[in-house]
Amino acid sequence: MLIVYLIFIPVSISFIRDIIQSVKGKNIKNLFPSVLLIPFCFCFLIGIISGGSALNNAQTDYELYQAGHYYLESHGNWTEVSYDRYMFVFISEIIGFASLAVAFVVGIIKNRKPNANCL
Repeated sequence: MLIVYLIFIPVSISFIRDIIQSVKGKNIKNLFPSVLLIPFCFCFLIGIISGGSALNNAQTDYELYQAGHYYLESHGNWTEVSYDRYMFVFISEIIGFASLAVAFVVGIIKNRKPNANCL
């Protein structure tokens, strides 16, 4: 788990630094992808704090599964949680992964160089 924290902290600092530099330089083109990565970092942090990911198949993968109970999974460790916590983690993961995908596409488009010969 220590390795996760050692990676998460510098990456988060890098995003914050990019956001500050983009705002100071009034460079919206670089600001947008960095801002889109914040929900992913938030989702990642929520998963660490809560005990894992809600995107799992506990019904078939967890041998102690009980119907009507909610489980988070992290590297084979299952944590039973309340419905509210499960839904919070689940929704944060959907938003986080969607924002990561959009940031990835925006980053590719931002760095794409137009080709004058393609017309």
